[in-house]
Amino acid sequence: MHFDERVAKGCIGQQGADLVLAGCVIFEAIRELFPAERARIADCGLREGMLLELMEADGALKPLAPI
Repeated sequence: MHFDERVAKGCIGQQGADLVLAGCVIFEAIRELFPAERARIADCGLREGMLLELMEADGALKPLAPI
């Protein structure tokens, strides 16, 4: 997709339009190192984990017990 097409996608938008290509390059490098027939991608869990870590570091949340 061209830049304007990526911007028009609601899940990408203006802020993510430049980052998509870099993310694809990183993902392709990972696939070359760890080949697999299928992959499942979930970005919401990553953001939630980062937010929880920041909240713990700030003292706004008690550290969670390890699983």
